[in-house]
Amino acid sequence: MLLANMQFEPIFIREQMNIKWHCENGITENIQKIIDEYRIQRKLTPIKICILGPPASGKTTISKQLAQVYKLHHLQIKDVIEDTKNELEQLVKRDGESEQNEEEADDQDVDETLAERIEEARSILEKLEEVRRDSKDARLDDDILTQLFKIKLMSPSCQNQGYILDGYPKTLDQAQSLFGASGEEEEEDAEDKKPPVNERIIPEHVIILDASNEFLRQRIMHLPEKVVAGTHNTELEFKRRLKIYNELGDDSHPGKFFEDVDRPGETIKIDDDRSINHRNIVEKIMERVKEPHNYGPTPEEQEHTKRKELNEKEKREREEREERERDEQEAANDRMKKQKDWTAKLEQIKREEFEMLDAQSTPLRNYLMAHVMPTLTKALIECCQVRPEDPVDFVAEYLFKNNPQV
Repeated sequence: MLLANMQFEPIFIREQMNIKWHCENGITENIQKIIDEYRIQRKLTPIKICILGPPASGKTTISKQLAQVYKLHHLQIKDVIEDTKNELEQLVKRDGESEQNEEEADDQDVDETLAERIEEARSILEKLEEVRRDSKDARLDDDILTQLFKIKLMSPSCQNQGYILDGYPKTLDQAQSLFGASGEEEEEDAEDKKPPVNERIIPEHVIILDASNEFLRQRIMHLPEKVVAGTHNTELEFKRRLKIYNELGDDSHPGKFFEDVDRPGETIKIDDDRSINHRNIVEKIMERVKEPHNYGPTPEEQEHTKRKELNEKEKREREEREERERDEQEAANDRMKKQKDWTAKLEQIKREEFEMLDAQSTPLRNYLMAHVMPTLTKALIECCQVRPEDPVDFVAEYLFKNNPQV
């Protein structure tokens, strides 16, 4: 085997060799592209779902079940604010520590990108602090909230695994601000008639829950006091939220954004659903999403599921066997009871028939004993003594001659 150790300058390889470059600037700057190719090749595409609907329609109940089935990150407004705030604080903290220990910069481009992220994090944290100082219960404006959601949706966990948005965006403007494309993406899609979108974070499946106001009011009224206390499901808060939702109309509803970008949501009525925890609706959504195509269960979870299915199968077979034996025993007891009843009825019928025949034959016996048997007995005795050749004619002749009534 002939080996050759040849050294080339990078500029020679780039200019002289006919190589089609996919990541010309190296792995570091193209890591996202490599990750995307890896996921596509192994069909590990994230599942992205958005659940919308009026207050008290069951968005959180349904979202929790779907998140558990598909291993998704359940994103609620309060949790997103807290989690993203903590991540930004950690980023700024690490930057402060690195500034103290930094001696040299190895990659200027990476430092510039990181510096932009840190600057954005500081800006958002300052705005959050201003809102907190103004009022502890103050609501964040849409711009800050959209920034926090964008950061969360662009995080590796949501990009790799997927997410389920619970009740956000609430308006058309929030949907456009969150999922609409900007900058270079908007220029690339400028020729398209559809509004440009950020394909990396926009949901694949949009579910819009729908219910009548009366149904929602009745649901809130029947909630236990301990469940309602301290939440936004109190009577006054619910009325306020429901009024805001109803005032949106079709033109300001976030569902209109998804219709405009040819990703219409599926509207599901919940008024007639009587299943526990809206299980029927969850199964309907699962039929739309189909089988998981992100990161599946771990070997331990698969073993647990297999063991659970085996136990359920054994339990079901045991119950079916016990039920079958119980049915057979009941059938045997029923047959035995019917046999006894039939025998008793037959004995009763025989007894009644005998008594009836006996009652009917009493006058006849009395008549024969009084008028026929005395003369007939003598005729038979005489016939036995004489033994004529024709006994019947003899008996008849005897009866005729000795008839007491003649």
